[in-house]
Formats: sequence, C-alpha cells, structure tokens
Amino acid sequence: MSSHLRSLERRTLVFGVLAVVLGAALWLMPEASTSVKKESLPLAFPDFDRDVVKRIELRRGKRDLVMEEGANGAWQLASHFRYAMATPPDRLLDAIASARITSEITRRKDTFDKYAGGDGWIDVVTIDNRGQETARFGIGRYKYPETFVRLGEGDEARIVKATSVSRTVASLEERMWIETRMWPALSAKNMIRIDVEQRRDKRTISLIRRGESPVDVEMAVPEKDEKGEKVYWMAAPQQADAKTLAVEDLGREFTGMLIREVVAGSLGSKEKAEFGFDDPEIVATLYHKVNDVVTKHVLTVGKRVPGADRWWVRRGNESWVFLVEAGSGVSRMRQGPEEFLPQKEEEPKKDGEAVEPPK
Repeated sequence: MSSHLRSLERRTLVFGVLAVVLGAALWLMPEASTSVKKESLPLAFPDFDRDVVKRIELRRGKRDLVMEEGANGAWQLASHFRYAMATPPDRLLDAIASARITSEITRRKDTFDKYAGGDGWIDVVTIDNRGQETARFGIGRYKYPETFVRLGEGDEARIVKATSVSRTVASLEERMWIETRMWPALSAKNMIRIDVEQRRDKRTISLIRRGESPVDVEMAVPEKDEKGEKVYWMAAPQQADAKTLAVEDLGREFTGMLIREVVAGSLGSKEKAEFGFDDPEIVATLYHKVNDVVTKHVLTVGKRVPGADRWWVRRGNESWVFLVEAGSGVSRMRQGPEEFLPQKEEEPKKDGEAVEPPK
C-alpha cells in the first residue's frame, strides 16, 4: 500500500472518530442551555396578569368575536348573544402571558401590512374586571418558528417576531369555542320513540321501539321480536313494521345534529316570523331512555335559508336560533313514511302470465 493511501486511511479514521465523539456530545448535551436562552428573551407583555382578564375582543376586518366571563366564572360569547362557551380562552391567555420577543423586525408603518397575512391582522384586546385594557396587539402571519406580532400604538408601534402566540389560539370561528353538538347528552341507541310532525304534508311519522313499556312510549306497541329482525314499529301515519336501518339513521340525524352558527338569542314575534317559527316546517320529538328515566327532546325546524341547503332550527323552549346544514340536520326528517317501511317483495308470476316489458 502506498504512503498516500495509508495517509488517506488515517485521515478517514480520525474524521470518523471525531464525528462519533461530536455526535455523542450533542446527544448527551443537556437541554438546559436551550431553555435558558428562551427564558432570557424579553416578555412581549411583561405586566400581563391572565387572572384578572374578564373580557377578550378579537377582530379581523369587519368580523369580531367577543368573550366575557360571567359572574359564575363561566365564559360566554358576548358577540353571539351570550351563548355559553364550551372551551374557555385559557390557551389564548396562557399564550399572551408566555409570549417572548425573539427579534424586532421593523418600525416602518408603511411596511406593516406585509406581515399581517392574507386575511389581515387579528386584533386582540384584553380587559380586566375594572374595564381597563391589559393588552392590545395584532397577530400576523406565522413564519417558522415564530409569529409576526404588532405591538404598541402610534409612534411606539413596531413589528416583532414572538413565540407562543398564534392565529390558532385566537380563532374568530365561533365553532372553535362552543359545543357544536346540538344534543351532546343524547345517543341514538337510547331512542325509544321519535315523532316527526311534517306540517306542510299535514302528517306525523311516529316510530317506536318494540317491547317498550306503554308508560314510557305513551302507547301500546308490539312485543319485542325474539329473533331481533323487527326492532321498530310505525304507529303513524299507518301501522306497520319499520325498517331498522332507516329508523336508526333518523335517530342519529336528530342526536348527531351539528350547530354551524348561533344566529339569534331571542325569539319574539319578529324573530319567529324571520326564521319561520311562526309556521315551522317540522317539529320532531325524541324520547330518550337511560336507566329507566325517559326524557323528551323537541327540535323545531323553521325556514330554509334562501339559496342554501341550510335550515334555521330551535331546541326545545330555548330562545336560541341555530343554523344547521341539511346534510347533518334535517334531510331524513323530511322523508316520507314510505322511506321507513320495508320494501315489498314482488309476487312471483304464475305460469303463462304475461310479463310486462321493462319501462
């Protein structure tokens, strides 16, 4: 072997050893240096106290969403008729409290818009229990691994890159904050009866689970089918066996209905006429049984939204008005009674009987 090759081998070996040593050092290096570096960065809102915040205002262009904490500690969407929030704004408040500035980008106001993102800045204002602002800033577009944030007002306005805060934690979509299930406590498997009053057709489709107590379903029904083939009974508009899958799908449509929007919080005569509750399309009642306790739940379907496959609906005696999609809401409730009956089998033709040609 030539001296040149031996020298090359030694260099390769040395580089290999160095690579192994360096890799081991990086692997064993504690992460404390990274966390110390992040903790040494200045807080974006050094005086922010999340525990005193009672109101949060989010705005983007003409759209706004306002949250308020009630006297009982529960948060509501003040901008959406004070509808109860299922998700309190903890993530947003924590993000504001922990946000740190990684770098300052610019103070030139004529360049601010390019950091806002395609749909504009999300303006955030937090207000304490005395009505005083505790933070005001704008959330811009995300650029890995931080977000552009607009801080300060007037001559003090500037754009920085900051950790923690993001557009996700300050969503203006009401569905991100409320319980979108119309009936979160209901399950179709506990349905023992459902009545669908179709007022335009002047009829009520009544479907009842076989073998239930007459006291629970408020009428006498056939006994339970021991073979399990016949589960439901149609009591109206005619008496007949009902198709199991069709009835179960109807039950799932009722219990699985999703709220798209909260469109009103009161139901005076004006609102009743506007949304069609003065002359509703459908009134559906579901009987729900859990541990021998039966409860009734009523859904009223008002008008169809002009130019869309959506409907305005009302839950029980509540004053809220909701917008729901037809696909996840009322399609099966508008079906005729024949959709819930088993298909009749064609009788076999007798010998010599003419068979009609297909149409």
